[in-house]
Amino acid sequence: MQKPMDFERGKKLLDTGNYEEAVSFFQQLAEANDNDSLIIFYLGLSYLLLGERETANSLWMSALFASEDFDKDCDILLAILDEQGVKLLSKKEWLLALSVYSQIAELIAEEKNPKPEWGVYYYHLAYNYEHLGDMDNAILFYQKSIEVNPNLIDAYNNLGNIYFSLNRLEEAESIYRRAIEINPYHSGSRFNLLLTLKHMGRNQEAIQLAEETSQLLPNDFTWQLQKHLYLPIIYTSTEEIGYYRKRFTEGLDYLVNHLNIADDDSKRNALQAISNHTNFYLAYQGFNDVDLQKKYGKLVTTITRANYPKWFEKKTPIFRGKVKLGFVTGASLNRAKWLLKWLENMDRNDFVVYVYTIEEVSEELSVKFREVAEYYHCIPDDLEAVCQKICDDEIDILTYAEIGMLPRTIVMGSMRLAPIQCATIGHPLTTGLENIDYYISRRLMEGENAQSHYSEKLILLPNIGMVLEKPKIPSIRRCRKDFNLGEDRIVYLCSQMLFKYLPQHDYVFPAIASQVANAQFVFLQTYPHLTRIFQNRLEKAFCDYELNWTEYCIFLPFLPSEDYLQLNLLCDVFLDSIAWSGDNTTREAIACGLPVVTLPGEFMRSRHSYGILKQIGVTETIASSLQEYVEIAVKLGKDKQWREKVKQKIIQNHHRLYNDLECVKALAQFYRQVITIPFDIPSDMTTDN
Repeated sequence: MQKPMDFERGKKLLDTGNYEEAVSFFQQLAEANDNDSLIIFYLGLSYLLLGERETANSLWMSALFASEDFDKDCDILLAILDEQGVKLLSKKEWLLALSVYSQIAELIAEEKNPKPEWGVYYYHLAYNYEHLGDMDNAILFYQKSIEVNPNLIDAYNNLGNIYFSLNRLEEAESIYRRAIEINPYHSGSRFNLLLTLKHMGRNQEAIQLAEETSQLLPNDFTWQLQKHLYLPIIYTSTEEIGYYRKRFTEGLDYLVNHLNIADDDSKRNALQAISNHTNFYLAYQGFNDVDLQKKYGKLVTTITRANYPKWFEKKTPIFRGKVKLGFVTGASLNRAKWLLKWLENMDRNDFVVYVYTIEEVSEELSVKFREVAEYYHCIPDDLEAVCQKICDDEIDILTYAEIGMLPRTIVMGSMRLAPIQCATIGHPLTTGLENIDYYISRRLMEGENAQSHYSEKLILLPNIGMVLEKPKIPSIRRCRKDFNLGEDRIVYLCSQMLFKYLPQHDYVFPAIASQVANAQFVFLQTYPHLTRIFQNRLEKAFCDYELNWTEYCIFLPFLPSEDYLQLNLLCDVFLDSIAWSGDNTTREAIACGLPVVTLPGEFMRSRHSYGILKQIGVTETIASSLQEYVEIAVKLGKDKQWREKVKQKIIQNHHRLYNDLECVKALAQFYRQVITIPFDIPSDMTTDN
């Protein structure tokens, strides 16, 4: 037998992808060791990874049939294959891993009495299929892994997650409950069940689950957060909004006053919990959230300071020539579009740009960030690593594309990673964090008292604050029939996520329909159960006008981008959601020449469409009240000549939205001045002038 170190050299060749060398090595090793079965197993593996499956099978079968203990050697072979498969999965070499696990499945397929430990092999095969996007096979083999080994909790959860992603929520609920039966203390299964109940609109059951779990797992801060800060996705009534807002407020007070992080374990647990929690749905209630956000920010800051005191030390900008600008973002393509344009047009005589993505991003997006930034780092799912990298890079001004959608941004923003820290327009809501100094917003989308909505100093970029490319709008290649739209109907597109529509505004649809007899409202489904809640609200609202909602409203499933643009081209009017206005959707509607009816509110999140319409000089469809909103929508529906006039004005003017570099010039001006004289910025960029 050769030296063990030589044998390990062959395994290293496999691990580094040198499969041809591995074949040669193990072939020589086998010849020198009388075709030892263990070596033959590795030789076959080498051939398998080279794509020579038949050769691999021939080698394995010859070794197994010559074995004195077939079962034992078969288990050894399976373990060798699984070990290599796990390595390939960890490196995301999905196709090679699939060849390994498909081979394992073939080897054990005929066994009538599968061993429980084989469940892991089926689990890994299912996991592989899941990441290749083959959900049918993923479901099949997760089910098989559970059948072989009913105690594989991860298999239940992954299977449930697939059902969840496919909107098969009843099946997801069932599989999560089975996991909890096996292990009542498994927090992940319980959390997945809570999310499922939430997306089914069964909010009281979700809260009850949170309360039960908080007693079962009293040291898990995740369940304290869910117990006290639970928020529904969509509401059945205005009274329900009031109930949950009061409940949230009282729960937040309780958590702030009863936070226990006296020891290392409780500190780490609280950090982990807060790193996976966000108050995202709070802003969709339609109120000024600055006080609640500041209180929540205090809770987060207390937890992060206890865990990372070194990242709360005051920092001073270092004057060394070019200003180091750091930008933190996730994987959202919508955020990337405007952020890339900001960075592309930033003056490199004054600035050097660093970008940190904290989620896995597509290769295409990664390439684009590398093109516009001098330094690009993708550090997903590792809070400490990305924070340390930002500190090591000695960033002067750190700007978060959003804070509040991705929980990790809230945690990062609570710390002092750079001397000057900003949040901006990716999430149109104040952060409430004491270590975020500025909120960079958009002048045309803020009202007179905007500063009172922010804990940060408010900075206003000119116009709509974005540099946009003119979108490529396709020619009309579909017809109304393709979307179940009536040829003789006035079609109002209402394409926002359904949780943007508040119950108190439901009546606007029947109010329009009562005057436009051939009106048709097109909504997009969110989740099946939540869609039904919204439909029940519409039924009541239309009933109040003695109308049948089903004669006026249709719901379409999720549409790919091309189909969504075709839908815009086929509609007559775009009805902006009230209280949370459209931004991307409004710009797409305008690019398609669709008249947009909007009602600007008090907060920036309700003024996106207002700002866009002001930018292009089409103000005829901006309402000043709910009554006027209905009147404008009705006029557009009944007065074809006026509707066409508005449409033509949009087509003539919408070029004003594109390639507007004024916002980048102003942003650069702000960065230059704030680094020179911290916290003393041009008066024309604030709401104070």
